[in-house]
Amino acid sequence: MYHAEPPRRHPMELLLSRCEPTSARLFRALLDFMHEQGRATAILMAKTGTHHRQAMCLVFLSQHPDIKQAELAQLLRIEPATLSSMLQRMERAGFVARRRDEADQRAVLVALTDEGRAEIDRIGDLFSLLASESLSVFSPSEREALTETLTRLVAAQRETVPRVLAALEKLK
Repeated sequence: MYHAEPPRRHPMELLLSRCEPTSARLFRALLDFMHEQGRATAILMAKTGTHHRQAMCLVFLSQHPDIKQAELAQLLRIEPATLSSMLQRMERAGFVARRRDEADQRAVLVALTDEGRAEIDRIGDLFSLLASESLSVFSPSEREALTETLTRLVAAQRETVPRVLAALEKLK
């Protein structure tokens, strides 16, 4: 069963204490949200019996049919050996099928099965329910405003990192 954790001191708080207070509170709220989202995801995935990495693998396979196993490992940012053992479990569950690439016998192609597509649907339903329940505290206009704000924040973060890296280089 899911129980909310009591607020805890995040390791980043020491670093955030150097920020302007409103920015520090905002970053703390974002960190707390990401932590709770991760916990909720782990709990939901445990209920399905599918590990979150397997779910990501299923999603990538739905977007890249008959992908080479080595390319799939790169997309998932995991070691090929890790992917190989994960795919063995997924094959036993009936979610994926592997076969040799006829054009390159050294390569293995991975594809979703019908059961794998059904698992994506089940997981998608869970995440849809999680999102709708979590966001039900906001009105539609508040959700839209939050979406716009977070989209701007993501864009700002992407633009900020290169500037901070350049500033670090100047400090050396």
